[in-house]
Amino acid sequence: MATTTLQLYWDLASFDPSARQTAALSLIKTLADFQKSHEETLENKNDIADTEEKLDLLCASDVSYAVRRLLRGLPSSRQGARQGFSLALTEVRYWIDNVNIACT
Repeated sequence: MATTTLQLYWDLASFDPSARQTAALSLIKTLADFQKSHEETLENKNDIADTEEKLDLLCASDVSYAVRRLLRGLPSSRQGARQGFSLALTEVRYWIDNVNIACT
């Protein structure tokens, strides 16, 4: 996992809405770049990561980590964390085609 993204998770929980948006944008851009590089190595680029095992196979390690961390952060009691993490998770789902987050 890239250490360049770790601070962004803290910024996603900021009280300041513009800091959350900036962190989400930076995180998504970084993850999209990681994923694009990873997809060049995949044989079947149209498969969907609908299980944790597929998530690890189809997504860059930073993307897999991000999805798990963002999901775990949703119920956080820290002010700002829910808004920031849900924003980032929504954007991950939108921009990275292989990720399927299903509610069960």
